[in-house]
Amino acid sequence: MPKTSTPVALAKIVSPPPSWTPVAASPSSISSTSDRSSTAEGLRNRSKRFRYLFIVRMEDGTVEGSVEHSEELLKECTPCIDMEFESEPAAFRFYNEYGRIIGFSIRRDYHNKSRLDGMMINRKFVCSKEGVKDNRSSARARKDTRTNCNAFMYISLDRTSSKWRVTNFDDSHNHLLHTPETVHMMRTQRKLCESQAISVEIAEATGLPLKLSHDLISAQSGGKEFVGFMREDLKSHLRSRRGRDLQYGEAGILFKYFQKQTIDNPYFFHTMQLDVDEMITNIFWADHQMITDYGLFGDTLSFDTTFRTNKECRPLAIFTGFNHYRMTVIFGVALMYDETTPSFVWLFETFLEAMSGKKPFTFFTDQDQAMANALFEVMPDVKHGLCTFHLNQNAMKHLGYLGDDFSAFSNDFNACMFGYEEETELIEAWKSLVKNFKLEDNAWVTKTWDLREK
Repeated sequence: MPKTSTPVALAKIVSPPPSWTPVAASPSSISSTSDRSSTAEGLRNRSKRFRYLFIVRMEDGTVEGSVEHSEELLKECTPCIDMEFESEPAAFRFYNEYGRIIGFSIRRDYHNKSRLDGMMINRKFVCSKEGVKDNRSSARARKDTRTNCNAFMYISLDRTSSKWRVTNFDDSHNHLLHTPETVHMMRTQRKLCESQAISVEIAEATGLPLKLSHDLISAQSGGKEFVGFMREDLKSHLRSRRGRDLQYGEAGILFKYFQKQTIDNPYFFHTMQLDVDEMITNIFWADHQMITDYGLFGDTLSFDTTFRTNKECRPLAIFTGFNHYRMTVIFGVALMYDETTPSFVWLFETFLEAMSGKKPFTFFTDQDQAMANALFEVMPDVKHGLCTFHLNQNAMKHLGYLGDDFSAFSNDFNACMFGYEEETELIEAWKSLVKNFKLEDNAWVTKTWDLREK
């Protein structure tokens, strides 16, 4: 690719008009690239796309070449007003991919939360060169990389559809952009995929130097520009892996507790699940009192995973119920690795094993689909109910935008759950609720009605 001349003024990227034509590079620089997979919605596929020089107009009127990609790919990846995303992370990935193609790194800027429920309602993504350097003294001198760039993408949450929508977008930059040969060095583009991480760990275990590991992965990827990370990132990954290995000392504390309980109480039950690497994933335990209480009061069971216990935010799952004094009793506790269907299947099977196979008549959970799938697989004959506390929490989360009207909605919603015995009365009350608050198109309300039998 021909080298561009050094501009007199800072570069300003101008959005290409609908009729613009890409300026082809010299024949010696034209080449096609091989198929390469992408984790960002398939937008990294550069197969059989000729390289072009996008028109970059400088502030002094001259034209420079910078980013190499086809017009089709640019249109496909350029944000536009009212573009929708399923989540805030999905919007970040899209804008990050757009930055990779254009040649700039991004970061998250400010966001606002709702005063009603604390839910994030908007977010601004900016170019990494946005703003100016803080001149306050620091322990280590850092190079000034900020140019007060104005490029950004602003998204807002649509409460009705629970989707994020682009409400403002500015693509003007005041600095030179990265070329395709250097975009892999931008901070937001440097990431090890799982297969690369495994290769690095195997290489370290066999004593292969870090430089050779990086060179090997570069050769396998077709060049350093396609690797997606730098050698320093390999060092960081290996350092983090060793740190995670040390954290298993927390499990050692649990083992000591289990050993002590087993000595003091022979009926103490505990077990754990290991993954293919023989690393601990899920842990369950129940003491003699828990097992006894379940035998007496276990006809109705409630299961909750809304607790987080440590800095890794692993779910602490608790099986609870009520005794004859209507006091809460605990039947079992689990420290889980994740909240997936396989983990819940293991946990429910383990719980039944600890309780000598006794199943409850009714099992209450929140609206988590993974729990529902696991419960149906392990206890298909048990009645599955939804906890009204979590239903009200979810209502606040999804319908908090009603503002002052939410209190009235909450009263009508609870009346539908507790105030009607006849199905016809419930149906009419629900129709009235949906109509009064204009919730016909609300996905959560529709899903909740479909689950009414629970």
